[in-house]
Amino acid sequence: MAWYARFSAWILLSLLVIPIFAEPQKITLDRALELFYKNNIDIIIHKYEVDKAYAEFVGARLLPNPSASFSYTDVQFGRGGIYAGDNTQWTVRLDELVEIGGKRGLRKAVASESLESARLGHQDVVRNLLVGFYSLFNDLILDDLNIAFAREEVASLDRILAVSDERYAAGFLTQIDDEKLNLSRVDLENEMTRLENQYENDLELFNVLLGSPTQVMPAEPADIPASVDYDAETLIRTAHQNRTDLLALNKQIEAAQNAVRLARANAKPDLSIGAEYDSLGPKNSPAFGLGLSLMIPLFNRNQKDIMIATYEVSQLQAQVAKITRQIDADVRQGLNNYRSSFKIFDSYRKKEKDLEGLREQSRQAFSLGGITVLELMDTQKTYRDFKSKYNQALVQCRLNEELLKIYTGGIQ
Repeated sequence: MAWYARFSAWILLSLLVIPIFAEPQKITLDRALELFYKNNIDIIIHKYEVDKAYAEFVGARLLPNPSASFSYTDVQFGRGGIYAGDNTQWTVRLDELVEIGGKRGLRKAVASESLESARLGHQDVVRNLLVGFYSLFNDLILDDLNIAFAREEVASLDRILAVSDERYAAGFLTQIDDEKLNLSRVDLENEMTRLENQYENDLELFNVLLGSPTQVMPAEPADIPASVDYDAETLIRTAHQNRTDLLALNKQIEAAQNAVRLARANAKPDLSIGAEYDSLGPKNSPAFGLGLSLMIPLFNRNQKDIMIATYEVSQLQAQVAKITRQIDADVRQGLNNYRSSFKIFDSYRKKEKDLEGLREQSRQAFSLGGITVLELMDTQKTYRDFKSKYNQALVQCRLNEELLKIYTGGIQ
């Protein structure tokens, strides 16, 4: 039964090891975004800012707590111990603060606008994180394209080397030319190793960004970018309506304006109304009383808080002007980047078939002895450089269009 024990151990080891080295699952952009929104740790951390703003809103709606007091007077100390004197009095009192000038309503308004600003601010944090998400997603697409092309080039060069070895054995090719071709294969393998290492590193960052419980990798989109004639002014108007950083600032201004009103209301004195029950003298004669207290705003009329709140409004309005200009610049720069990247990609796309044909012709010509090794290697290098730039232009064109949507607030 020793063979059965060894076989069982091998099966168990396979079940444990195979999942570790399993190929990452390919996921679409929509699925990647779903994981990103759900699991990204930076999004989760910042979400607590919204929760804290909600807690402030809850606190702003609460009424002041009443205060209760108890006092006992005329306690005598003598040789006989502790005893009550003739003027004994004990009092139970209850006081409640009554806010004047609509302070509670204004406090709720400030907290409500601040809560909405926090929610919009959270959305803007997500929007900014999306820049890194889309950049990394497209970096992995580019890595994958370059690795696939490098593997294709290695396989293609192996076929050329088979012809080269035959020609060398037949005496139609010098040893140095044969070695040059073999060395070019080493260079290709080293480049593929570099690309695979870059891909693995990017993949680790991508899975950290998504917080995925299992290893995932982007699936390359099947579509080829098509030119879209975006209008700059239309995009800018859309951005002014949708950009959450601008919307959050506007909510902060509304909160600050209510804070000015609250600061002015706080200059008005609040009332403190109290009721008490007294027991007087040794016969414990009962008595009831009412009290009313009012602070006199003689010296401090809350000037400091009013001034600070007013300056806060002016500061936020200046920030709105700055953000508006930045949004305009973001959109125009994003549109310029998209247009230029599409022109670059389109120029490479128009030459793709020509370069592929040239590469194939050079291989056939080398097989027939029509061109030298140097000419073949020069053609191969030209095509590899072209294909690398083509892949880069393709991915950059997609990325710039996605970034343009982020800059206009279309993706958040």
